[in-house]
Amino acid sequence: MALVDSVGYDLGRYREPQEYKKPPLIIRFFKNFILVFFFSLVVFFTVNFPAYMAIASYKINPIKFLKETPQIGNASIVSGGQAAILSKSVKQYPDSTLFIPKVGVEAPISWSTSQDGIMDVLQKGLVHIAGTGKPGEGKNIFVTGHSSNYWWKEGNYNTVFALLPELIKNDEIFITYQGKFYKYKIFDTKEVSPKEVENYIETKDEQLTLMTCVPVGTNLRRLLIFAKPN
Repeated sequence: MALVDSVGYDLGRYREPQEYKKPPLIIRFFKNFILVFFFSLVVFFTVNFPAYMAIASYKINPIKFLKETPQIGNASIVSGGQAAILSKSVKQYPDSTLFIPKVGVEAPISWSTSQDGIMDVLQKGLVHIAGTGKPGEGKNIFVTGHSSNYWWKEGNYNTVFALLPELIKNDEIFITYQGKFYKYKIFDTKEVSPKEVENYIETKDEQLTLMTCVPVGTNLRRLLIFAKPN
């Protein structure tokens, strides 16, 4: 009996298990909020990874995005079929194309796109809004493009305007249209709500207006870049 007592439980130290108490409601809410926020953040950056990768790369080394400024005096604007027969000593540029050398943008423009067809056409490049001006007409040329899109969507222009926020006053933009070069210089930038965009569709003189969604990966605001012929 003594042996059993020496190895048995000490009933004096035994405690009944305490009833589980839930943390206060505010603590549980805060924990759930943190989990949802973290998960949403992971999903957001996963979906918009190409755009934010481009932004990060630009911040680290903007020089690698820099493209040669079109040499208008020694250049030809051609379609694909014409390019092969022109002299190799003359720099050739595709027609209906927008160039922003500072951020490495070179993208085709689809002219006079209706509101109903914008999303489909954006997969193929930039969209010129139907009813706005074209180069040389003395009106506002309104062009829009994706800053980000689902990375699994087909197309090479899902992040074409991801670096538009890096543009500042006096940066240059070039457009080729109907065999001619048109050069524009930025004079202002502005963020507006989607409802305010219609206020910037028409202008008295020729102007180029570029638009994209910001912050990148959302459609909360619109970034507008304004440029005058130069």
